[in-house]
Amino acid sequence: MKYVRLSLVVLALCGGRVAAEPTVPIPVARVSPQYPVAQAQSGMEGWVGVKFRLTPDGRVADPFVSDSSGEIAFEQFVLRAVSQWRYAPLPASEPQRDRCGIEVRLSLALGQSRPRREFRKRLDAAHRALAQGDLAATRTLSEQLDERRIPEHALHRELEADLAAASGDLDTEALALERARHYGDGSGLSLSKRKPSARYLAIGQRSARVLYDLGQIGKSLAAIDSLRREGAVPTELAALEAQLRARVSAPEALVTPGVTRRLAASHSAPATWSAPLLRQRFRVEPESGWIERVDVCCANATFSFDAGSGEQRLPSGASECKLLAFGTEGSRLTLVELASEQAATPNP
Repeated sequence: MKYVRLSLVVLALCGGRVAAEPTVPIPVARVSPQYPVAQAQSGMEGWVGVKFRLTPDGRVADPFVSDSSGEIAFEQFVLRAVSQWRYAPLPASEPQRDRCGIEVRLSLALGQSRPRREFRKRLDAAHRALAQGDLAATRTLSEQLDERRIPEHALHRELEADLAAASGDLDTEALALERARHYGDGSGLSLSKRKPSARYLAIGQRSARVLYDLGQIGKSLAAIDSLRREGAVPTELAALEAQLRARVSAPEALVTPGVTRRLAASHSAPATWSAPLLRQRFRVEPESGWIERVDVCCANATFSFDAGSGEQRLPSGASECKLLAFGTEGSRLTLVELASEQAATPNP
């Protein structure tokens, strides 16, 4: 039986604390994407993430594929469907403004809950090569993996993370772990309907630590908060969280490096980088490449500015803010969050 599973994804932080109940716009009219015939016949499964703006009357504007499992056909069908979604309009009593940085993720699955035997054999061979320290052979075997089912995608991302760790590539390891979490526990089933597996929770814990090592304070806090909602924050991770919150509260500037990436299969998709905003005052410094623009997306405010244009300040009362930068593939930038007497709408 063919089906399309939808999950809403929102990363919302404010004032150095992850929002307990982030504001999530809920669609009132949803069009389900068609399952591409060729992919259905070949048993191909996957997922697509889409980001967009919402107009005050609840229409989807400027949608683009932010990440996917790599099938262009899936991206095209999902993008076409999400473009037709409708959301509840803003109440007349509120300022009529766009809301940006909305993200939805759709899984296209055929109900195949186990990896194929041939895939598992090739995966095991790659792990054996990695255990023997043969990184070149591991990389070759990884490139030869033909993932078709949701659990195969998840297992391949874990292998990529292990290979990146062995190669000392923290950026790739962090990205692979983040994408592995997109698949839930690797079964393709909604985690909201059952207890997360030990493997899924271990990926989240590892992701939080790697993000910390990369200096991605906001993303590391978000990963920890996600684990807390699932009841899985071990003692050592709680200690890491305390260190992160102490850094947010310290008078020193928070410096977060970023690289724009195009994670979609389609070359028409933009290269982006995003991060939660933990302080009210900040600036974005371009380092290399070209940053087209930077959007700041809050639950109750939205604005754009040019990278390198100096200090920016969140509007008074802004909450659940995140930064979204658009640029050419591989452009580097630095987010500098300045100390302030008042952070952006801290949680009690």
